[in-house]
Amino acid sequence: MDLLNSDPGLERLRTLRKETLETLSTLLHDRHLAMLSARFAEVKILFEPLQRLRHRIQRRPVEPFFNLVIYGASGSYKTTALGEVFPEIRDPWLTKDTKETMAVALSIEPSRTQGPVAFAHFYDPNKLRALVERPMVQQAHQGVAIQVETEADNVWRLQDSDVDSVKLCAPGGVALLDGELARKLTHKQHNDQWIELDDIGSFRARDLRFLVEKIQIKGRHAHFERLLGEHRELASRLHVIDLPTLETAHKDRDDILRVMAQRKPTEILHHMLEDDTLDVLVLFVRTGDEARLNKLWAEFNEVGAENVGLDNRLFIALTGIHRVVDSSIAQADKPIEKLVRGNILSSLGATWDVEPAGVCFIQSLEFITQSRNLSSPERGNRWNKWWSEVEPVIASWRDQLAALYPGGGDDHDANLRALADPADGGIGHLLRMIARHLARYGFQQKLDKHLVRGGLRRSIDQALDLLDEVFDENGMPRRYLLLGPAHRLRELIAKLKLEESELAGSMPDVEMERPFSDFLTGERASLRSALVELLASRLQDDTLFKADALDALVKSALSDYLEVAGPAEPPRCSTRAESRHWAILTRRYAAGEILHQLAGGGAISVGPADDPTDSAQPMDPQAVRQLRMRLTHLRARAAELADSILEES
Repeated sequence: MDLLNSDPGLERLRTLRKETLETLSTLLHDRHLAMLSARFAEVKILFEPLQRLRHRIQRRPVEPFFNLVIYGASGSYKTTALGEVFPEIRDPWLTKDTKETMAVALSIEPSRTQGPVAFAHFYDPNKLRALVERPMVQQAHQGVAIQVETEADNVWRLQDSDVDSVKLCAPGGVALLDGELARKLTHKQHNDQWIELDDIGSFRARDLRFLVEKIQIKGRHAHFERLLGEHRELASRLHVIDLPTLETAHKDRDDILRVMAQRKPTEILHHMLEDDTLDVLVLFVRTGDEARLNKLWAEFNEVGAENVGLDNRLFIALTGIHRVVDSSIAQADKPIEKLVRGNILSSLGATWDVEPAGVCFIQSLEFITQSRNLSSPERGNRWNKWWSEVEPVIASWRDQLAALYPGGGDDHDANLRALADPADGGIGHLLRMIARHLARYGFQQKLDKHLVRGGLRRSIDQALDLLDEVFDENGMPRRYLLLGPAHRLRELIAKLKLEESELAGSMPDVEMERPFSDFLTGERASLRSALVELLASRLQDDTLFKADALDALVKSALSDYLEVAGPAEPPRCSTRAESRHWAILTRRYAAGEILHQLAGGGAISVGPADDPTDSAQPMDPQAVRQLRMRLTHLRARAAELADSILEES
């Protein structure tokens, strides 16, 4: 068993998550609570968010590995660098000269088998439905919008006037790929060529590329392990995920799926961010080029900083450093500030206060030597000549890296040693820097991911709030849940000891000119607003009524009262002033009667809140007390786990 999987802290986190989900299921599946949520705003505002939070926790299992996500715009050297790290799968998965853009996530994962073995993961039908039916995907195609028609479950027809028509079926599932199938996916095939997948079906080449969401490659990656050096044991816990660029633009505009595939990379990233599966993000940016990260950062901003943390998780790989010497970058006053903050982080937005966890420079041996066929001594000589020219410039930036993030100076020293070695070129240093970071902060990141961003601790607190809202300390249902809204409002007024004069004094004295038929509607809205403001100002923490549910309560209560508004029609008024005076008197009379009833002086036409035909019974008081004790215990364990892991970190 690997170290991370057997770690007691991680096992405690798994157990806490499992027991919390079991407790939430018991609470949220109670029929009586569900009924109360449908009828009472005070319960609904606690019940429904807790349901969503439980679903969120269910989607995020505590995994024993870290996802190392690589992203870079076209020309950033990302594919070449990954090909040097994983030479076993360079052909066909990591070559620059492929003739087809698949727009899929490539997940390179460890396995005890020698491998490599590749699997194609098809879109989940629900995800694919969201993609093909999304309005922004149905973009203009040669001036005509793409029409999407659902023919059956998981079957769609895409039509673009008389130019093109595609019938798309979502098979779901996973298919094993041999070498021939891999080349058919990565190299352009004729659109009408059919590809057969065992146990899945037959697909046209272009349809198959669109339906695949992820390629998973499992195997033993020896060179990757060697580059990790003293942290090579982490190779069994790292999943390297190559994200497709968001800047893909197909020139072949006569193909519907090629047009729609431009949205696929964004969808893949969006789902990763929503599920918080991005543990480490490495950005590849070519030195001297515009970073082209606007679309990437737009997705981060859409999901929100509170749901996707970047602190201590962002690494920046600056490539193409042969372009630095004799360039304007080398002559700039603060080149690192320009390269990192100005070109990369500035477009993220003011809501993200992020400093990188690491920055390094990378250079391709293949680019410097211009050949893979040279002997090792010849390649080494060319590399050494290039490095002697570049090294003084790069070395002079140490102080700027030290000021950019903690440990930046020491990282830069190690980066220079790696760049001097043509067998490393900086890419090995990047991997070792990430491995060292995860060895130190990995457990803390897992904790933050599940306890904080994932909502595990918050769900326990909200479940206790829900119990406290519905049941008293003895496990008995609160009295207000057995009454209609008008009775509940009167009880609240009595609890706060509000007099009729205070209620009347809270009413705004506004002279409204409206048709008589609108008086009651206007009066009720005005009274509702005034009452909510008055009650909110008087509520204390120990009240049974939540302040954010007052508006719904008052609105329901006022609709329960007998309407009192004076004569059915206004009297004949000879002047405008008389008409307005009568309107004001009528308004005050209606308000006064309702306020008199609220203060306890009038009859109220209300019925009990509970439907006698509903057989759902309140939870047994002993069961309520046991649930409360269990949640209190879970909350204490969550706090203890957070404190202990943070201390160890």
